[in-house]
Amino acid sequence: MIYKIVFSAVLTIALTATAAWAQCDTGCGIDGCSEVADYSDGCDGDAGACLGQDYFTADAGCGGGCGGGCGGEAYTRFYGGLNFLETSGLDFQTGWGAGLAMGRRKGNRRYEVELSYRDNDFEAGGFDIGGVSQVSNMYNVLFDINRLSFLGSQVYAGGGIGLTYARADVLGLAVSDTDFSYQVIAGLSKKLRNGARGFAEYRYLSSELDFPGGEFDFNNHDIFFGIELNR
Repeated sequence: MIYKIVFSAVLTIALTATAAWAQCDTGCGIDGCSEVADYSDGCDGDAGACLGQDYFTADAGCGGGCGGGCGGEAYTRFYGGLNFLETSGLDFQTGWGAGLAMGRRKGNRRYEVELSYRDNDFEAGGFDIGGVSQVSNMYNVLFDINRLSFLGSQVYAGGGIGLTYARADVLGLAVSDTDFSYQVIAGLSKKLRNGARGFAEYRYLSSELDFPGGEFDFNNHDIFFGIELNR
């Protein structure tokens, strides 16, 4: 368990630092800005100095040196829907899931960090004997496919990596584990009023978790609906 806690901390710090560096180092070389980054607003030209940048707010990036448009468009997404969990040897009922993500849109790319929750009951012999809950912290990269639309909606796809904590309660006995996860995402989004977007998406989230009795592959299939709000 100790090595998983350490691994979780290292992965979170590394991914957050990488996102901050990428924002500061490259944010001023696109979207019509100068090819040479202006580090006057907190960046001194050294990539290491960019780690303190606030990546997920409207003030992120290298700021005024590019006319204010360099940081991209910040957003928050809220979503929820159905979760179908597959694990060998157990029969799970249809469950539910919900979450939120904070990110930044730069052109057709989106970078975001999210926190989600999933809950499913399972049965044996026709009787409910317990349930599983999962909490996932994921870092995603998504791409809007500009040349592909469906019924007036934008098609997008991408994926992410992170960590999932799962807790299983079986007849009053609780066990838990935390491990690496990855997910694949595909969906449709449509612009609404005041810059908001509505979206529907499919997700596949997979984790390999250690419980008494062996390792279990947790494969989640999600149908989520949500709203994206600019910040």
